[in-house]
Amino acid sequence: MQHNNHTPTETPEQVCVRAVTDNADVMAALRRLLGAGASRAQLGQVAEATRQIEAQVSSLKCELAGRVSRADGGAGSGEVLRDQLGVTNREAKHLSRMSRRLEEMPNTRAKLEAGEITMSNAAALANAAGECGARQVDDNRGLLAEAAVSNPDDFGKRSRRWANAHSPDRGEE
Repeated sequence: MQHNNHTPTETPEQVCVRAVTDNADVMAALRRLLGAGASRAQLGQVAEATRQIEAQVSSLKCELAGRVSRADGGAGSGEVLRDQLGVTNREAKHLSRMSRRLEEMPNTRAKLEAGEITMSNAAALANAAGECGARQVDDNRGLLAEAAVSNPDDFGKRSRRWANAHSPDRGEE
């Protein structure tokens, strides 16, 4: 269930302050669940919530990277991302590449935005798309479903095997 507390009169600054405040409240609630006596099931619920939140934040970072890159014409966008997001140059480049790839993969992007797949699994899908084409990967419901339930190590291997099997030049090497 999605809550939209945004009012039309909120300024961008107010939205950002509210995001940080609301996030702090959510993080505090999750930490309380980790308290002494937390059951294994509760720990699993916190882990799942954390995974989804992280995927949503990663999606936002990718979108931000793309917007910054387009706004700057690509010049200096890595430095802006590094300084404002607190990421390494390598991470800034990865975010920019992922942003470009996700523009061609709306189904993958939507699953990342919703927190249904991890950034690692989205990157594995993007890598497979580099081999086979974005549409072939992004339209494959089975592969997207696997990305939603698989850990990154297993899915990385699975997506590479899938890409090798579906690559147009698979027999030419």
